[in-house]
Amino acid sequence: MEATPPRITFRDAQHRVHMDIVKTRMFLLGLGSGTTLTLFIASILLMVASYSPTAGAISVICGWPYPLYRAAFLASLCGLLYGAVVFAWRRNSVDFRRALHLSPAVTYQAILSYSYACFVIVFACFVLFALLLLAPDAVPGARKFRNTLPLIAFMAPFLVAAWPKDR
Repeated sequence: MEATPPRITFRDAQHRVHMDIVKTRMFLLGLGSGTTLTLFIASILLMVASYSPTAGAISVICGWPYPLYRAAFLASLCGLLYGAVVFAWRRNSVDFRRALHLSPAVTYQAILSYSYACFVIVFACFVLFALLLLAPDAVPGARKFRNTLPLIAFMAPFLVAAWPKDR
């Protein structure tokens, strides 16, 4: 006798789709967290390396751009920690929406993805600024653009925070 295949009900199919969505969100959460941590450590190492007066042109980072980059990294880190708190409260069934006055459109996935995007923008500006300091003539005309990179990095958290999160 032939074995009949198991019947999949509509509820089982919905549960399977829901679990796929949860697994995808957790994968993206882990991937974004790991990437952000790596970028953050690399930027700290680059900042520490630029403190030496024998570092050459890269020691310019310790001047006026340093507070701008540091503030941008700190704002991005605060966004990541805020997303982690919302995630932990949601996992422990705390009514965080009422406690933090959040709309239903704001989820921990949205908070973390905006924070990851902010971190990537700030890190890209930071590394591009460092590379333009080390090789100023590598890209013609980049010397004028170089000094705007710290300002772009400083404004990135404000622009990301102002972006509408209900879409």
